[in-house]
Amino acid sequence: MSEEQLRKQTEQPILKDSEGNPSEGKRRRLLKGAVAIPVIMTLHSGAALARTSNLIGEVGIDDDVARNEHGDLYCLNHEGQPDGSKYDLGDSPTATLVDRDLKPKQQAKECERRGGIMVSSTAFNSISARVPILPPTI
Repeated sequence: MSEEQLRKQTEQPILKDSEGNPSEGKRRRLLKGAVAIPVIMTLHSGAALARTSNLIGEVGIDDDVARNEHGDLYCLNHEGQPDGSKYDLGDSPTATLVDRDLKPKQQAKECERRGGIMVSSTAFNSISARVPILPPTI
């Protein structure tokens, strides 16, 4: 670098990174738009999930049925079968306990008598935090 070039370089004022750079504004607008697309997609997919999150399938007594630590069977109350296969637990799902002292087939019959369904322990674990256990109605 010559002395004259060095002198010119040191005499020029130092500019901030974004000052006078017209492409900076375009880049920011692009980033704002890029962030909005995933948010919109998330809202739509979240709404779809909310519509199906309380639909659950029933299992038989010989399957891995949801039970508490004492062996009592969780019997989930439902609002019907809208599609013919899965049960709709409604907006506020609830469950009752069927006594562990009954034989498995008697537990299944008791749950059915109460108008409930038996579900797998895996399915119950995914919703158990929002399912209050109610006393059985006789």
